[in-house]
Amino acid sequence: MRPRLDRLNVTHLGKLNRDEILTFKSANSLLNKQFYNALSKDAKKANSKFDTYCLLDSTNDDVIGFFSIANRVVFNEDAKETSAQWLNEQSIPCVKLEWVAVDEKYSRDFRGEGDGYGRILLYFVYRQVLADYPETELLCLESKESAIAFYKAMAFEVIPESDGKDFFITSNAMSTYMHEVEKALA
Repeated sequence: MRPRLDRLNVTHLGKLNRDEILTFKSANSLLNKQFYNALSKDAKKANSKFDTYCLLDSTNDDVIGFFSIANRVVFNEDAKETSAQWLNEQSIPCVKLEWVAVDEKYSRDFRGEGDGYGRILLYFVYRQVLADYPETELLCLESKESAIAFYKAMAFEVIPESDGKDFFITSNAMSTYMHEVEKALA
């Protein structure tokens, strides 16, 4: 079934009922651990550097995916958190995408068939970043090896002088991507 933007919404993890989201399970056990750690009250206090959001299907309240973004804009003086020396040498406001995952029920299967919820989740990541941090010029992330092709297809570029797993996307490219998704799903 093709996703419909009007049936999807993003909600901050802190506003959700814990029992409603305990069914989330991505194909990556580390991301599942990060998701469930973010649910605990102690983790919320300790991990105040990030805000975690869930993409929900409003027709059945399923958690389709989640993402965690830095809750502040990173400038060059504290860009060491990003792993790329290139960013440390720039004076560019940047937000870091820390974690992103789609539930197994909504992700592409081993044959590559699926409804594109990974792309839809990024649409909502971009929308959240641009709404919360209008001064940002870049969204940065570190990718696992298996997701590099996906991020390149989503208009991310490799950060110069990195190990090839560090990516960025400009705010203009995020806006363009959002417009394309809205047009395609209209």
